[in-house]
Amino acid sequence: ICSRFNRTAVMFFVFSIVLSQTPESMVAAKANNIDVLTMISLQAHEPWLKFLIPLVAFIAIVSSYFGHFIGTREGLDGMIYRLATWNADKDSKAAFNHRKLRTWTTVCMIAGLWMLAVFNPPILKIIGAMSAPIIALYCYIMPVMLMKRVPRLAIYRTRWAALVFLFGLVTIVGYGVAEFL
Repeated sequence: ICSRFNRTAVMFFVFSIVLSQTPESMVAAKANNIDVLTMISLQAHEPWLKFLIPLVAFIAIVSSYFGHFIGTREGLDGMIYRLATWNADKDSKAAFNHRKLRTWTTVCMIAGLWMLAVFNPPILKIIGAMSAPIIALYCYIMPVMLMKRVPRLAIYRTRWAALVFLFGLVTIVGYGVAEFL
């Protein structure tokens, strides 16, 4: 119930912030690559708001960063572990060095985030570049792979599954080509 309340509070906050701004200020925030709270603090006429709004933005960004960082690291560790021990026996799985994996994924993620901070690309392009291929992977490619891997899903195998898989590949490649051309 706490998670549902948290999502509701965040969505109320997002909608109220977005609805309090004009379309022109939203375009200006996107063009300057700044968040909406910073844009509101630039427009505020009260001195205490100019101090409070960046503080709220900083706390929100830091808490969101650590939540996403830990979740992404756990997911990445799980995927690498699964791939590394795909056909391994129980002894190999028990001997797997989880601490070393966590150290390397943390170092790689911090290096990647450092590069993002240095080059400062537009955040909406990053979200688009990651969400479209991941959604195509979940909606098209993974169900077909599961039909091949899970025996209970064998009843869903048809000739159309190859077409669905192909559409997934076309979606991923098409987005990549459209983004970089």
